[in-house]
Amino acid sequence: MNDNPSQAARVAVAWTIVGIPLVYGLANAVKAAAQLFTG
Repeated sequence: MNDNPSQAARVAVAWTIVGIPLVYGLANAVKAAAQLFTG
């Protein structure tokens, strides 16, 4: 793996850009599924 700090920062930013909407979507899906099963 490359030890370049610049590349590590790019990877961290990319995962943040992808991760925030992913976590938001998963949280909404879990909330909707809980409503289906609890009535």
